[in-house]
Amino acid sequence: MDNKDEKQKTTYNIPGVIIPAQTTENGQVLESSMINTNKEINQNLTNTSNVSATSVAPMPNMTHVVNTNQTPSVPIEQQVIPPVGIINPPTSSSNIANQPTQLENSKSKKEKQKSPKSNKNNTLYILIIILLGGIAGYMTYQNYFTPKVEVDPVKEWQRKRTVNTNSLVVQELYNYVNLDGCDNQINFFYGESQNVKVTDLSDENRNYLAYRQLKYNELEQKNCSNYPNALHRNDQVALWYCGAGILTSGNNNFNDEMAITSVISEDSIKDQANKMFGEETYKAKTFAIGNSERYLYDSKLSAYIHQSFYGENSCKGYSNKLDKAYQEGDDLTIVVKVTNNENKSLQMFYYTFTESDDGNYYFKELNKRKI
Repeated sequence: MDNKDEKQKTTYNIPGVIIPAQTTENGQVLESSMINTNKEINQNLTNTSNVSATSVAPMPNMTHVVNTNQTPSVPIEQQVIPPVGIINPPTSSSNIANQPTQLENSKSKKEKQKSPKSNKNNTLYILIIILLGGIAGYMTYQNYFTPKVEVDPVKEWQRKRTVNTNSLVVQELYNYVNLDGCDNQINFFYGESQNVKVTDLSDENRNYLAYRQLKYNELEQKNCSNYPNALHRNDQVALWYCGAGILTSGNNNFNDEMAITSVISEDSIKDQANKMFGEETYKAKTFAIGNSERYLYDSKLSAYIHQSFYGENSCKGYSNKLDKAYQEGDDLTIVVKVTNNENKSLQMFYYTFTESDDGNYYFKELNKRKI
């Protein structure tokens, strides 16, 4: 009993803390500075001393804030004076047990905060996988399940196909028929006929078209005295003079024996004519290149000699413009817009050439259409 009383009278002296004096109802001064009237606190402190070793021990010297307005119901000697300045309630074993759950909840909140970004990445990966799978499936379907359409080579060859107007073959064929210079225009193309076939061209016409494709170095400048058959004194109709000097002389007293003329070898005309109209189509014939100029064929010299006569060398003026080109089978057609400079009338000329086995394109026909 004495021990029990001694425990109840034990006072708590806290170093460094001044406890103010307090009085009881009878006016007795107490040595304790703070009165804790809460009976439950003493009961909790007594109970915690009996907690098993496996339980989590509460933090020492932890109590609720003192309620000084409540009348004490226990003797002063049995009250516990809490440390000044500590207001946190005692930590019970249940609170400590709940701390891991709070940590887990904080982690889950962080994960939730990160989840929108991760969800976007996952969505992007899924879309990429679906896209790649779709492409792979489509290619597989095209290669193994889609029936292949067989193209008829004959129909494909006969199909109308556009040809680049800047290609070498189109430009070469255009030069065959581009008679835009006044001195080079002949009525067999610019006449009234709306259709001109290759069979309508005379040997003279073909030689003229072949001549127009020659290069300047294939025209040699020679003295007319070397070509007596081309001289004016030997002309049967007394009209033609050797060379082109008569065109600028202004009179018929021009002496052509000392004049200079252009001479073309027969092989040059022959090779070009066969290239344009087919092998073995060339015929040696004198041909005109204008109203008052021609090339006389000399069988003895196997050459063509330029001649002219005094007169007007006029012709109708035309302008040509390459519009388009297309191919159907072996036929390649170039379309040329032709303008009559006198009456400003327009026509579309369709020149058709046929490709041969040797790779050359031979003139086939000309068709005209008014605009």
